[in-house]
Amino acid sequence: MQLSVLVKPASGLCNMACRYCFYREEMEKRKGSPPSFMDETTLEHVIRKTLVNAGDGACFVFQGGEPTLCGLDFFRLAVGLETRYNRKKVPVTNCLQTNGLLLDDAWCSFLKEHDFLVGLSLDGLRDCHDRCRVAADGGPTFDKVFETARSLKGYGSRPAGSPD
Repeated sequence: MQLSVLVKPASGLCNMACRYCFYREEMEKRKGSPPSFMDETTLEHVIRKTLVNAGDGACFVFQGGEPTLCGLDFFRLAVGLETRYNRKKVPVTNCLQTNGLLLDDAWCSFLKEHDFLVGLSLDGLRDCHDRCRVAADGGPTFDKVFETARSLKGYGSRPAGSPD
């Protein structure tokens, strides 16, 4: 049996202000507190324990808030820890659910190189998406998400909802 673990490295922190987000109210209550990102010790503990207990495989699903706020080095560390602690040599899958706003060429290359399954959050057509999924400043995000989908495709990845 594969062991799947949901990893929320940025808690509810996000670089968007989606109108329907259930984290927004919770994060408002935390205003004034320092941002809480998963530290390296916790990440190592999660990965080590998962791989020690994995049967036929392990799946790490990174989501948020917005997990890419933790930075690319956090994900490089995660992949390195997976290699270090995968003593049973079970198949490991990494998934990333993201709004795509921070994914640049370095991210796209990394995600392809390490075979991440990428889910881009997209709410249908432009009008609906830009009405509901707004940037922190209230601006539209549809074009950036589609640009990210094209970039991922250019690197050989095909995220769900990507343009043909």
